Amino acid sequence: IKNIIFKFIENSQALEANLLSGAIDMIGEQGISFDQAVALEKRISADPKLAAQYKVIFKEGPIYEHIGFNHDSPLLANANVRKALLYGIDRDSLVQSLFQGRQKVANSYAHPLDPNATAEVTKYSYKPQLSMELLEKAGWKVPAGSTDGIREKNGERLSIQISSTAENRTRELVEVYLKEQLKAVGVELTIKNYPARVFFGDIVNKRKFSDLTMFALQSGPDAAPYTALYSGEIPTKENGWGGQNYGAFRNPKFDEILDGLLLEFDASKRKALHKELQQRYTSTLPRLPLYWRATVVVVPTNLENYRVAGHQYYANYESPNWRLASK
Repeated sequence: IKNIIFKFIENSQALEANLLSGAIDMIGEQGISFDQAVALEKRISADPKLAAQYKVIFKEGPIYEHIGFNHDSPLLANANVRKALLYGIDRDSLVQSLFQGRQKVANSYAHPLDPNATAEVTKYSYKPQLSMELLEKAGWKVPAGSTDGIREKNGERLSIQISSTAENRTRELVEVYLKEQLKAVGVELTIKNYPARVFFGDIVNKRKFSDLTMFALQSGPDAAPYTALYSGEIPTKENGWGGQNYGAFRNPKFDEILDGLLLEFDASKRKALHKELQQRYTSTLPRLPLYWRATVVVVPTNLENYRVAGHQYYANYESPNWRLASK
């Protein structure tokens, strides 16, 4: 292969149309959404001509969709409220109904394939009754005579706003799902999305969101979520809005463990630090893990030596090894 041309097509429907028309030859890791890939796979399988041309690859990996909090909000600073939100979401049903079970529920920031991942963490299965009990404990009660079942405290409705990237069909479907689930436990979820360039360029890093955000984070092999959880990584005007601790989470013990992971080389000690961090992550919930995203690519059937890592190393890193076999 003498030349590789990258094309950036923002609209995923236009991207698929370009592929099927032959205007482009493949779609890389940052291309179509999961649900679109599933539909495209079915279309390719049903058409012998397309099946001879393309194959859709789903690769499990450590990119996880999550809900982020604005920890400056007194409401969300309460750990019982954060736990109640997660207990009130049936994530098993979510991944089955929206993703046919091909994307798995995430219990922490560390993917099960990571050698430093531990199963000894707090797991939040769907427990709506416990969710309601935790909200009651936090002082949020359904007022007598309520017509919609939304909880109140000191005359304030338990109304929480979530923001994500607009025109992302998968995220919009998830938001609607979350809205219905949380309403059942007395939480009103409102949705306000932004174009991706605005969401990541201004809303998230400058903490202009009121309550919740939803987007993906990546936890590579043996990686600690330093920039996402370390207090020194909170974006501020003074540091040029750098860092990924967008929700302004602050916890001295987290800082201590993260500092240790930056400096520790001994594998067994690193594993112990990772375990402690995952356990603290799931017990305090600085963010709500939703599900692990699969990396999806569409490639020509005659492309040889193409491998999808599923994490931060993109397949095109190995492009010098790619070969096109004769059809």
